[in-house]
Amino acid sequence: MNEILPNQVWFWIGMSLSLLFLVLISQTVSKPSDSVSNYFFNSQKTTLFPLVATLVMTEFNPATLLAFSGVAYYVGLYALLLPLVFLIGLLFYTFAVAKAWRELGETSVAGLFTKKYGSFLGKSASILLILAMGGFSSAYVKSLILLLKPIFPETSAFLLGGLIVFIFFLWTVKDGLISIIRFDLGSFLICLVMLPFLVYISLQQLDVPLSSFTIPENATEILPPSFIGSLVLLTMLTYIASPWYGQKIFSAIDSKTAHQAVGMSSVLVFLLYSFPIVAVAALRQKNIQLGAGEEGIPYLLNNVLSPFPKGLLFATILAIGGTTLTGLWSTQASMVKADFPEKPGMFSNSVFGLRLIVFFFAIASYIGGITLQESVLSRLILANIPIFALSFALLAGFFWDKVTKIGAYVSIVLGLSWGLFCFFHFGEAGNYTYFWAFYGLPIVFLSGIIGSLLSQKRV
Repeated sequence: MNEILPNQVWFWIGMSLSLLFLVLISQTVSKPSDSVSNYFFNSQKTTLFPLVATLVMTEFNPATLLAFSGVAYYVGLYALLLPLVFLIGLLFYTFAVAKAWRELGETSVAGLFTKKYGSFLGKSASILLILAMGGFSSAYVKSLILLLKPIFPETSAFLLGGLIVFIFFLWTVKDGLISIIRFDLGSFLICLVMLPFLVYISLQQLDVPLSSFTIPENATEILPPSFIGSLVLLTMLTYIASPWYGQKIFSAIDSKTAHQAVGMSSVLVFLLYSFPIVAVAALRQKNIQLGAGEEGIPYLLNNVLSPFPKGLLFATILAIGGTTLTGLWSTQASMVKADFPEKPGMFSNSVFGLRLIVFFFAIASYIGGITLQESVLSRLILANIPIFALSFALLAGFFWDKVTKIGAYVSIVLGLSWGLFCFFHFGEAGNYTYFWAFYGLPIVFLSGIIGSLLSQKRV
């Protein structure tokens, strides 16, 4: 007992110091959030470095971290192709729509669609995106429960999930996006230190030189190139419509800052996802037996790190999940406020009302997280189906003046139908993402183009 107690103390000291650092940063807000613009968009005053940090942490999340690093347990460093999905996808966002979004003056797809195609399609797009973000946030809550379970093995998922959601809601609800950006900034700085440290200490403790890493012969069977290619294509065409990025981009001080920040974040997201992949690949190289690949990071935290850095890294991963969760809640609430204006006199005109909307989405993510039974990665991919369906209507809305309302409707309906058909017909075992992406692209875009050209009435 005398030997265990000091280790417990050092773990909690490390965790407490890391969380205290985040509290001090996120709660140091110079001006109260007393308006919608300030609460959701930082009054469009976000400068380059904070914007880069919040964009990186918006995308960098524990669900994808566990999923990507888990693949490395089976295929080694070949799994480094997975972070390329975000590098290419976010670079496409950078050059295709980053400036356009900031200059448009709209916070989400719904605003563009309402201007271009009418109120009904704008509200329909908003509903689809809000539902998709609900799927993402549920997966993130589940991933945090998985990470905390080894620390609190006797605590139920019901209670762990409730504590996670409650703490992060209180952490950022008071000042909205300002607190979230500051929270993201602190988490980003910790990640830049702790994730490379995880790789270094894993290689040292496991005594696995990086030069000794090998890629198994069946790597392409476990992780088919067609699957990676489909994820690249899907990411390119879903991130351009992502409201969680759109909200942060709209908060930028100008369009140049928005463009530069997305480009820089694409590289940093790739690097931050690469570090855990290398660390878990060391477990495969050492032939350490795990029940599932997603257990790789929890194994490293519990069996490789000493108590103090273990506490620091646990807090880091909690922060990663918290920043993503709170960002999604804020985005969902901002879309409700912008896309479904309330009747005069309703309480949601107040900042209290805005916080109440955020609370509703926090509760929804908690319920989804504790009831989600499927693979985290598979649910994250599935939630992109409605976003992919919007891709033609979005790009055409920016860059093609001949697009029509009918063309937009046709492409969205066929895009949704095709994505759902591929999932239910081919399934995950049948590599449905390949058929969804590579056949879905011409279906969505050609149907939109043909529908627009055949329509008599132009938008």
